[in-house]
Amino acid sequence: MVEVLRAAAPDLTLEPAGDGPVAIDGACSGIATVDVRADGVAFQGPMTVAGGLFYELNYLGQRSGVVDGLTIMDTCHGSFGILLQDTGGVRVAHSTIEGFAGGGIEVVGPGPAGARPLGLSSNEISGVGRGILVQNANGVDVETNRVHDNTFSGITVEGSQRVLIRGNAALRDGDEGISLDAASTDDRVVGNVALGNTVDLSNAGQGNCFLRNRFQTSQGDIGC
Repeated sequence: MVEVLRAAAPDLTLEPAGDGPVAIDGACSGIATVDVRADGVAFQGPMTVAGGLFYELNYLGQRSGVVDGLTIMDTCHGSFGILLQDTGGVRVAHSTIEGFAGGGIEVVGPGPAGARPLGLSSNEISGVGRGILVQNANGVDVETNRVHDNTFSGITVEGSQRVLIRGNAALRDGDEGISLDAASTDDRVVGNVALGNTVDLSNAGQGNCFLRNRFQTSQGDIGC
């Protein structure tokens, strides 16, 4: 077991050695269990990350990186599982996130100029406040995630442009399954299933495109 980790070396890969379960546990001793401060850091599971006071994985300004196959759990009444701030080109995939009051994954800010789009794919997020929250970002791909049984919303986009939301399931996520606020423009919501929410699909923005989604309830212009 490893306690609070600061990943400051570029192109570092952390993965199991094959001799038993791997856990990174911050033991409620720091703001984040893992503080990533370099490009190209890769976390390859299976691996459990827990024990941050606010976040389990904290990114700031990275242009690349991988989170794949992690189990991310709240054991210290934290806010979010993963914070990606001003980050581009990081891929978060095949991970399970549960139990955070704020939400599972929070994306904040546009990311470094010229970086590849940030990608969130094939994750399962449940039992949190908001499943995936994208704020003031530009160019984020949210694809094939299963976001279910969360308190307030499944996938929420606020003040963001060129966000692709495709092939996700947002099920029983409180007030809103998939929602775009009034400051979100030029986003695409394609081929998702949003069911069992108070409002399955919500669009308050302009120039957004909704296509081939399966839903029952909606608010705003759900067209293209």
